[in-house]
Amino acid sequence: MNCHHGHGKGKATLVLTHIFGGILMAVAISLLFGFFVMVLWNQLMPDIFGLKTITYWQGAGLVILSRLLFGTAGHPKHGHKQKCTHRNGTDQNPCVSHTAEGEPQV
Repeated sequence: MNCHHGHGKGKATLVLTHIFGGILMAVAISLLFGFFVMVLWNQLMPDIFGLKTITYWQGAGLVILSRLLFGTAGHPKHGHKQKCTHRNGTDQNPCVSHTAEGEPQV
């Protein structure tokens, strides 16, 4: 009888390593984006619009603010995608309102 009690321990360590690595990668990318926003702002905005230059932390704050205002950077939010299927046996799109004559309503 050969029991492998340590097998689950290695898998748990691997999962924790991936989680920790993912968190570190997300932080590194966020810091990098903050730097790029600061550099772009400081190179463009003062000359174009007469605005003041910003610090690194203000650039990082702009990245966070834009993420909060504009969403998840290209990934659709769950539950907001409308699912439409042609169940009525016609060519009409059930997601579009139609008149009695079958024409799409604008």
